Amino acid sequence: MELLAKYQFSWVLPGHGQRIQLSEKKMKDALQQCIDWMKRRKKQRAV
Repeated sequence: MELLAKYQFSWVLPGHGQRIQLSEKKMKDALQQCIDWMKRRKKQRAV
């Protein structure tokens, strides 16, 4: 996920689920929130 943060994009076209389009800024913010959540979850599992 952190590798994706290096790119600018506004669409996510998953193999399943719904596609989503946001502005590049909103997509970058949403991706960063996801990365932060994944890091917190990983720390919680390590305990």
